[in-house]
Amino acid sequence: MNHEHDGPDPAAPEVGAKAVDPGSDHDPRWVRFLERGETIMLLGGVGSLVFSFVALGVLPLISLRGEVTRSTPEEFTAMTAQEEQGFTVYKREGCAYCHTTFVRDTPSDVRRFGPPAEAWEYQDQYPQQWGTRRIGPDLSRESGARSDGWHYAHLYDPRSTVPQSIMPGYPWMFSEAVDGTIVPDEDAEALVAYLNYLGRDISESGPQTERGRNAMNGHAGTSHGGTDEHE
Repeated sequence: MNHEHDGPDPAAPEVGAKAVDPGSDHDPRWVRFLERGETIMLLGGVGSLVFSFVALGVLPLISLRGEVTRSTPEEFTAMTAQEEQGFTVYKREGCAYCHTTFVRDTPSDVRRFGPPAEAWEYQDQYPQQWGTRRIGPDLSRESGARSDGWHYAHLYDPRSTVPQSIMPGYPWMFSEAVDGTIVPDEDAEALVAYLNYLGRDISESGPQTERGRNAMNGHAGTSHGGTDEHE
């Protein structure tokens, strides 16, 4: 009996062996990498994130900077060191909780406070203190509306200038001189300097606001109180 072919045939495929694509071993590694489903999901997620960042963050920033550069008037002057200190005091004391520094583009705002706010006005103020409530009046056109003395009196005792005011006083920004007079300290002077900065470049070239006219006509108390004090 011939047993020459009793053993397994070397050419026959092994039972249970996985079929192999003859060409798969020759595919580039990056092709095999992309064929994995999780890789496609990862690349899609990263691509969406990058696109969103550019579309919602980078491009608007570039557009805003261009608009600020184009619209800034020639007479614009940057804040002085004292005005910057006043801006710091304004933030520290939480003035934005009750005051806005943003004139809306509505007839009532324009009539009461002057031209609507523009982006270039805030290029020196970061973070911007636009505020969300007007328990007190908007301050973005405060430059030239009242004297420094009025501001000091109002900061020390708000009801001395506006009897119906609900604004708290800031007596810690003042000290008593030898002769008994109350004098503003460095923070009070800086804060008033910052208030006089707000709208300075607007008021020098634009129309005078109703509140500014009232102040210079001796009716500052009325203009700061009444309908402007509560909104």
